Amino acid sequence: NTHALNIEALEQSDADAFGQATTPAANRPITNQPRFGTDSLRCIQNWNIYRDHFTHRNFELAIEPWRWMFLNCPLATENIYIHGVRIVRFMIERETDPTKREALIDTLMMVYQQRIRYFGHEGVNLGRQALEKKVMRPNATRDHFELSERSIELQGVETDPEVLRVNFFAAKTLVESGLLEPGKLVDKYDRASSIIAHNLQKNQGDSAAFAMTKEQIQSMFDPFASCENLIRIYTPRVEANPQDSELLRRVTTMLDRAGCTDSQLYRDWE
Repeated sequence: NTHALNIEALEQSDADAFGQATTPAANRPITNQPRFGTDSLRCIQNWNIYRDHFTHRNFELAIEPWRWMFLNCPLATENIYIHGVRIVRFMIERETDPTKREALIDTLMMVYQQRIRYFGHEGVNLGRQALEKKVMRPNATRDHFELSERSIELQGVETDPEVLRVNFFAAKTLVESGLLEPGKLVDKYDRASSIIAHNLQKNQGDSAAFAMTKEQIQSMFDPFASCENLIRIYTPRVEANPQDSELLRRVTTMLDRAGCTDSQLYRDWE
């Protein structure tokens, strides 16, 4: 089967060149569509053309065959999205018209969403999208927060440290703008601290990145962590959950770090 031989060669070449194997069909979130769309021959032809240009960094010539695959056979290979991010970034970088540039940024966001739709890994890819949007639209704070928030919810202790930083910065900005309740910032700090502590202990390969993120988040949180704010936020929580030993540990640690050891809250629960 000529198609099968071409596909196998394409997939192996992609894996060799970019360290990214394609996702098996059984693991895809959407499996009720033909992998190569309604025109499999044209799909494979465009795959050959686009990946050859991409391999040689001829991004200009890769655009049209890549776009055809993105629109017409989105399940063919996950590299449509891995490579697509780089191709659309190239298009954004050379675009001088502000309106067209914004449309291309929308396309870049669509690449991340379509990758999730067809290949899953929502938590990881939402985190990547949050980081991308932070670069492309630095003032879209609500979007940064919501994308990174969902990513952290899904990834838990496997969250990328940069996603934690972007999330906390966005939360802090929203609190300062009156768009997020101040107690939420404490929640984000507690959560980030827990994830970072886990990775500093268990994930030696990324310990330097997590250590840096810990310092960055602490620096952002310190101006907010006045005794007045901490006592106001934590007092009702402790009163509502006096038997929660983990909460009490976090509260006393936080108060001690902020120099609030003479407060009634600290003395009651130390």
